[in-house]
Amino acid sequence: MRNYSLSSAPAAGTYRISVKREPGGLVSGYIHESLRAGAVVEAAAPRGEFVLDDADTPVVLISAGIGVTPVLAMLYRLAEQRTEREVWWLHAARGPREHAFSTETRDLLDALLHAHTHIYYSGADDEPGQDPRVITGRLSAWRIAELGLPVEATAYLCGPVGFMADLTTALRAAGLAPACIRSETFGALAPINPGASSTSAAHPTGPQGHPVVARR
Repeated sequence: MRNYSLSSAPAAGTYRISVKREPGGLVSGYIHESLRAGAVVEAAAPRGEFVLDDADTPVVLISAGIGVTPVLAMLYRLAEQRTEREVWWLHAARGPREHAFSTETRDLLDALLHAHTHIYYSGADDEPGQDPRVITGRLSAWRIAELGLPVEATAYLCGPVGFMADLTTALRAAGLAPACIRSETFGALAPINPGASSTSAAHPTGPQGHPVVARR
């Protein structure tokens, strides 16, 4: 079983997941190489608590690499609402070639009234024609400190464990309340209960009334 974040707009009418092709990855390899449009797959209905709140306070969306997927869904939600909330978009990537959804997120952010965009390329030293919103260097604690984030904001983070631990500490130091800093880890985790279990198998469920069909 694999868990993937939805990366589409909540009201899109379909579910979209975005899976990075990992060398030797069993499921990512299957999705990229073998799965075809029209295939029927077993999938559970969406669930989880890493979702955007309905407040009118500022929101900070922070991600690294493919951890962008759940916060991208939140950005879609804000764009659908034509929100007047102050939105801070902070994303870390190695460089433009590994910057997933760069055009998609730029278009969404450009449509928001109060958006602040900061992109950090840790592996790009001299990219010609770089967007002025792109900063060469890592998204680190001192970068958070220099931004002047609003202390009443709610922050959503998704990325590697170390990245989120460092930035959670930085957000607290910047004055954000611990209860307003929410996170979701991406990557494979060890099973909680390794080995065989005597419980009966549960069948995954898809969206009510519709089969889950793979589409391009």
